[in-house]
Amino acid sequence: MLSSGEAILKSEIWDLAGERDGILPALRLSYDHLPAHLKRCFAYCCLFHKGYSMYSNQLVWLWMAQGFIRSEGSIYFIKKEISCRMHDLIHDLARSVLGADILEVGDGKSQKNAEKIQHVSCELSRFSVESFNFKDLCCFKSLRTLILHGGIWNINHTCPVLTIPPDFFVNLRHIRILDLRRNHITELPESIGNLIQLRYLDLSWTVIERLPKSITRLYNLQTLVLACCFKLVEVPSDFSNLVNLRNLFLMGCSASIPFGGLKCLQYSQHFKVGREIGYRVNKLRDMKHLRGSLRISELENVVSVEEAKEAELKNKQKINHLELAWESHDMDSRQERIEEEVLNALQPHSNLEELEIKGYGGVRFPTWLWDLRFSKLVSIRLTRCKCRVLPPFGQLPSLKHLSLGELYGLEKVGREVYGDGMVKGFPSLEILCIWSMLDLEEWSALEGDMIHVSEVEIRNCSKLRVLPDIFPLTLDTLVIDNCPLVTEKCKEGGQYWSKISHIPNIEINDLDQEYEGEVIP
Repeated sequence: MLSSGEAILKSEIWDLAGERDGILPALRLSYDHLPAHLKRCFAYCCLFHKGYSMYSNQLVWLWMAQGFIRSEGSIYFIKKEISCRMHDLIHDLARSVLGADILEVGDGKSQKNAEKIQHVSCELSRFSVESFNFKDLCCFKSLRTLILHGGIWNINHTCPVLTIPPDFFVNLRHIRILDLRRNHITELPESIGNLIQLRYLDLSWTVIERLPKSITRLYNLQTLVLACCFKLVEVPSDFSNLVNLRNLFLMGCSASIPFGGLKCLQYSQHFKVGREIGYRVNKLRDMKHLRGSLRISELENVVSVEEAKEAELKNKQKINHLELAWESHDMDSRQERIEEEVLNALQPHSNLEELEIKGYGGVRFPTWLWDLRFSKLVSIRLTRCKCRVLPPFGQLPSLKHLSLGELYGLEKVGREVYGDGMVKGFPSLEILCIWSMLDLEEWSALEGDMIHVSEVEIRNCSKLRVLPDIFPLTLDTLVIDNCPLVTEKCKEGGQYWSKISHIPNIEINDLDQEYEGEVIP
């Protein structure tokens, strides 16, 4: 009986035809020792061209759509999205493994066994729109994957329209993945409703204006990507028929989506609030499995405080990044009391890690913003809010990044933001950004506050005249940009120079001149 080492040395894999000094056979040995389900996942990656950047969650959802890994629950959600690329050698290995199951249009290889083809991939940027013929794909009756990637085009320029024939999808009933991103497509044919096995549909960066009504027959659809569909204005009213939809990407999409009934939704980056039934914020209540990042915009459309409470954000334990946004820019006409109550009612779960609040018109912030139970909160960003007094963010034990910008009415950042004085403020803060605070006149701090801060940026604060008397020794970078009342004071020989001269990297800019200093203690 051969040992494992002898078996490897005597393997027929070394007789494989290939170049590059036997590297491909060596890689094939590693592949052969993968579990069966991982072999399928690995081989599938060759559908993307060499050098293509793949995203971790995108890959997982594609694998789920093909049935390579289980789709029950949410085991495979990757909280921190990463991108990756296959080395050319690894791509060659995956391509050789998939063999006759795949057709890469334009690779110069003839294909005689159309009935065996399950996956078709094509970079349409390599063809003229006029020369590409959809009818050439209709012979692949066993097709499970169709990837037709367009090139990068300017939405403001006239480009040839890629027209999909009305009956194109009639006989391609086995397709599970349809990826049409970055094509100049203005409409989808109603025949797409025939793709009853479709699990994954990507229409991102197309100029499609409406989704066909038949799309609501795609009951098995799990992932729908509409990111950067700037011209999309209409979706079917019975969108809630997509009962198995788990992942919905809408960033940069102009259309409002009726979320009512989408109870399986796990990942949706953007919820645009409307006043009509199906668009109200309380529809979030039924989405008990939401996770990752969530942006809730146009909160000025919330009809009542009770409606905000019914969203039950407090029960959504797996949302780690939350943005709450009001889009109205007229601060003088805001209903301060209602907005305060709405923000209070939208309290998230204490597992939250990052929070952004934009356009808030209330005068006071709710107490949950500095609740010590938010022990995982590492980043807070307030933008375009009406604010006279900042909350005591300094009490939050894990806060590392604080960004304050365009806060109207805030004249002083003082002791109140650091906490109650019982403990030193901001024990974990590393980065502080203060920008475009046109009413801010004073920023103060006490010794022992912000003991771990490494970077401070202050930009476009035209009235700021007072800075802290003490800057922490941990501070590595200080940027003061377009703050004319303190610019001269911070330069060498100025009032604040002795307090900041220990900082290794100092950058002081104003509109007319720029000062950069690097001080070595």
